[in-house]
Amino acid sequence: MKRERKTDTQPLRRLSFETMRAIMDKHIGNDIDGIFLEDNIAMARSAKPIIRNFASPEPFFFQDARILIVRKGRCHYSLNLLETDFLEGDVVYIGRGSILQIGQMTEDFDITGVAFDEEQLNLAFNGRPPSLFQQYACHRILHTSKEEFATFGRCMDALWSITQLPYDTRRLTGLSVGPLLSLFELCLEHQEERKHEPVSHRRKVFDHFVRMVNEHAQEAHTLDYYADRLCMTSRYLGTIVSDISGETAKEWIDRALVIKAKIMLRHTDEQVTQIADSLGFPNSSFFCRFFKQHAGISPLAYRRNE
Repeated sequence: MKRERKTDTQPLRRLSFETMRAIMDKHIGNDIDGIFLEDNIAMARSAKPIIRNFASPEPFFFQDARILIVRKGRCHYSLNLLETDFLEGDVVYIGRGSILQIGQMTEDFDITGVAFDEEQLNLAFNGRPPSLFQQYACHRILHTSKEEFATFGRCMDALWSITQLPYDTRRLTGLSVGPLLSLFELCLEHQEERKHEPVSHRRKVFDHFVRMVNEHAQEAHTLDYYADRLCMTSRYLGTIVSDISGETAKEWIDRALVIKAKIMLRHTDEQVTQIADSLGFPNSSFFCRFFKQHAGISPLAYRRNE
C-alpha cells in the first residue's frame, strides 16, 4: 500500500507563482494586503506573510527570478551553497533555479520584491536580456549607498502604483521590470569599481565553479567534469576551490547533491529509486548510503520527518 503523505505544506517549499497564490489563499480573511499576483509576475510591498511560511532551515527552490530590497532587519542564509547575510539596505537579484536555506533572522526582517518568469524578462528587454539575468542558479548582492537605496525604493513604489491601477496593467508591469533590473546592473558595476581592485582570475574561476555545481551536480559528481569545462586540470581547480573556500571541491559537489535530494524527498512524490536515478546515482542503495553519510539520516526517515 502506498503511504499517504501530507500535502498541506508540500508546495510551500518550492517558491513559484502557484505557491504564492496558495499562501494568499491560506491567509484570506487575515487582511493580507500589499501583494500583487498574476500568473507570471508578482510583487510584495511586504513579504512577511511569505517569509513566515519559509522560515525554516529546510532548503527550498526558486522557480523564477526576483529582485528584492531589504527594507529592515537582517537574515543569515545559504543561497546557492554560499553563506552570507541579507542586511538592511541591500538589493538582491536571485536567478531562477536558485536554492535558499534560511538561517537566523531578526524579528523585523522584511523585504520588498518583484518576481517574474522568463516571458516577463524577455518582454522587459525586448527579447535580449543582459547575460547576468539569463544565468541559472545565479545571485548578486548590491550593498547600496544611501542615494542608490532611495532610488530603488522610489522605483519599487512606482511599480507598485502601476499594479494598483483599476484595469489590466500586466504588460506595463512587466515592461517596468526592465528599468529596475537595468538600474541594478548599473549599480552593481559601480560597486565593483568602488572596491578599487579587480576580481581575481582565481575568484572568477571559483564563482564559475559554484554556479556550475548548482546547475549540474545531479549529472556530474566528479571534479573532472567541471575542470574540463573550465579548461584546466582537476588538480589546479581543486587547489583554487580549497584555497578560496577552505573546503574541497568534492565537499561542494556533495553538499549540492544533498540539498537537491532533500528538496526532492520532501516536496515530490518520487520514489527513492527515481530520485537516485534523477541525481545520477548508479542505484538506490548507493544513493541511500551517500545520503545517510552526509545527512545523518536515511532518505525515507528524512521524508517522514523523523
